[in-house]
Amino acid sequence: MRLLLCAWILGILVLQAAPRLVPLSALEGASLVWALGVGALRHWPRGRSMLLFLALFLGGLVMANERARLRMAHRLPPRWEHQNLTLTGTLISLPEGRAGALHFKVAADPGSLLFPAEVALSEFALPLHDAPAELHPGQRWRWQCRVKSPHGQVNPGGFDSATWAWSEGILTQGSIDRRTPPVFLGWSHPGGIRGLHLFIEAQRDLLRQRLRRQLKDQPWGPVLIALVIGDQSTISPADWQLFWATGVGHLISISGLHITMLAGLVAKVTGLLSPSLRIRWLAGWLGASAYALIAGFSLPTQRTLAMITVLTLARFQKRPLPPSTLLLLAAALTLTGDPFASLSPSFWLSFGAVSWMVYAGAHQTGRLPFWKQEIHSQWAATWAMVPLLIWLFGQVSWISPLSNAFAIPLVSLGVVPLALLGLIPGLGFCLKMAHALMTGTAWGLDWLVRHSGPPLALPTPTLPVLIVATLGVGFLLAPRGIPGRWAGCLGLLGLVVSPLPRPDPGGLWLDLLDVGQGLAVVLRTARHTLVVDTGPRVSSEQDAGERVVIPALRSFGVRQLDGLLLSHGDLDHSGGLHSLVSAYPVPWILSPLPASHPLLHGIPHTRTCVAGMHWNWEGVDFEILYPDPEDLSDPTLKSNDRACVLRLTVGRLHVLLPADIEARSEQALLERSPEKLQADVLIVPHHGSKTSSTPAFLQAVAPRWSLFSVGDHNRFKHPNPVVWMRYGEAHSERLRTDQCGALELHMADHQIQGTVLRAVFPHYWESRCPETEPKAPPLEGPH
Repeated sequence: MRLLLCAWILGILVLQAAPRLVPLSALEGASLVWALGVGALRHWPRGRSMLLFLALFLGGLVMANERARLRMAHRLPPRWEHQNLTLTGTLISLPEGRAGALHFKVAADPGSLLFPAEVALSEFALPLHDAPAELHPGQRWRWQCRVKSPHGQVNPGGFDSATWAWSEGILTQGSIDRRTPPVFLGWSHPGGIRGLHLFIEAQRDLLRQRLRRQLKDQPWGPVLIALVIGDQSTISPADWQLFWATGVGHLISISGLHITMLAGLVAKVTGLLSPSLRIRWLAGWLGASAYALIAGFSLPTQRTLAMITVLTLARFQKRPLPPSTLLLLAAALTLTGDPFASLSPSFWLSFGAVSWMVYAGAHQTGRLPFWKQEIHSQWAATWAMVPLLIWLFGQVSWISPLSNAFAIPLVSLGVVPLALLGLIPGLGFCLKMAHALMTGTAWGLDWLVRHSGPPLALPTPTLPVLIVATLGVGFLLAPRGIPGRWAGCLGLLGLVVSPLPRPDPGGLWLDLLDVGQGLAVVLRTARHTLVVDTGPRVSSEQDAGERVVIPALRSFGVRQLDGLLLSHGDLDHSGGLHSLVSAYPVPWILSPLPASHPLLHGIPHTRTCVAGMHWNWEGVDFEILYPDPEDLSDPTLKSNDRACVLRLTVGRLHVLLPADIEARSEQALLERSPEKLQADVLIVPHHGSKTSSTPAFLQAVAPRWSLFSVGDHNRFKHPNPVVWMRYGEAHSERLRTDQCGALELHMADHQIQGTVLRAVFPHYWESRCPETEPKAPPLEGPH
């Protein structure tokens, strides 16, 4: 049975990893081959198992393929991309405030342009504390909004929002036009599944309003709301920083752990009233189901409820199944219900954690009390998940095992049950007790942070290192009778001591990060790292330094910066400055800004960027070509025309980074140092605007490759079509971050090897980088 379950699961997983959907003709051909195999091997008993495995594999593949094809058919038509539309629909989710905006889902009305799509709407620049009070699930509204398909930035170590949106079924996003007031059209009362869904969301909305009233002005009230109904939107960034620094962030959501432990607790309490094992299991399942519904039936709750359902059914039939079979059956049910669930890291984290808990508890069940079994299993899973957490997120907390050791029982067996009991009329005091217990838990976490070092940041491990580390963990958690278990620590050492990838002396690695409409570049030599610009500020709470640059540096294994070049003060280049400096103190910052500039306030070791500055790292020359001292004091020059221009020399190769200079600065460079402008690689000035990249400047540079750092459908319409064509007519290979994601160039002597990150792991639901199609020549060649 386990082998057949693996076949079904494998078929679904293979489709999600495929760069393209499988054509129907290929599926028909595979089915024909299988049918012929059945006829040829009907008299060979051993062959039947193989054919059954193949049949289930093809079944999973076909099911996932057709579900994906159906979802793709409901995507936003290209002609409506970034168009203003009138949307009439029903609000079907709790409104949540995040990152300076209000977010909620809307089901388009039948007959509307977007029907049958569900649209994820956002309304920006709102006072978010009371904003959701006017919007409730089940209401019908008419909005003026600008719609688009989900687009995510693709960076090393970064969060892929487009993949997340696809896994969540978000096919269309929209931003509300605040200039046109929305029109309330009444309430919707559909029947069937949609009506049941709206009823549940409405009850969750009432619960949230009640909890907000009861927990008003309580510091940990937002955390209790998150633990009860799954709304994390009002948890402050400072609180999140505390939870992630201690490695207990997974507890501040309605995770599988909470549901499992609550089900076990309900079953134990029921056992005091009834000796029947079936009634205990049924009570535990009902408790888990009720909690999952209150939580909005999110993906983690669905996975856990599938496991508990399988286990309960097995107990009812008095057919004990091995834990591994139960786990595979739960995974098969989860993926059958949602074939896209495997695209979410939480799928692998939850099933991985449960798998390790089953493995660690295989030799303990029945020898320890219930609560000790749970703590032992969770302690083992915390250690076992370290390799996967480093692979997914690039860091792990030193104090995570200790933090989880006391936070897990307090939160899962104390805070969560008390908070849920507080929902029952007359038991409001339980909510106060839950808040007091959460306050004590947070105090303990804060004490651990103040008496420990920062989280351990490690480079993203390679697949062999990850496999060896996982095997090492498995050996450490083996039964006590096996000798030499501590040798498993050697497998974990690879996560720390594996050699960091760096260029050879004389070589340079350039990473143009995908930060949207802005610029951020990481330059690495054999022993040094320089960051040029830090990307834009997204909102008052988020910037590209935190979201893109820092995760990329951690994935590269960069533990310290050797310098930071801030080309100029515009926020699309400097928005992530303070986040980056807080995470990576740097020995010096080079910029054309005066020391009194607000951006540099509180930042030491600043130097003025002027032409003629020069240094060499491991055989790579760095030279500042612009501005001259008189340019910095010229009041007629705009900020863009005072930007630093950096030239790199790698053997016989040259790279030019001209930031946002415009025609006036380009002319000055042509007059002062025309012999230094030729470059093999050019980061296109000012994102390809019409005020830059003059024909004379482009002729002097003569780049073989031109890299555009631009945002998807940015409001400036960069790159300008005329400028884009100008580079094409100059026979320069053009690559854009909005289409191709982050761009990585490895340069040494006379060769350049390029990697387009979006092409490394292509997805069938995403558009491809145009310059990486087979018609384009390879990004490699001699000078």
